Amino acid sequence: MERFIADDLAARNYKEFLQLYNKLTQDCFLACVTNLNYRKVTAEEQSCIDTCSTKWMNLNQRQMAVFMEVGPLADKARMGQGM
Repeated sequence: MERFIADDLAARNYKEFLQLYNKLTQDCFLACVTNLNYRKVTAEEQSCIDTCSTKWMNLNQRQMAVFMEVGPLADKARMGQGM
């Protein structure tokens, strides 16, 4: 049973990672790639993509840090209400 729970958690984590990655690539592509006439992105587009993806990753790290800090407190409060 524990193995099933661990596998389910791993699958959910992987799915969340893929959703985040897809959102990041879609948003940065739409914001940065403006000319589809060439096979490669321009230097300006590459710079925009680098900045955009860095912002996304920093945002995600900050959100996870807050979640790790606030999540247990919310769980405690929720368990206190259920008693």
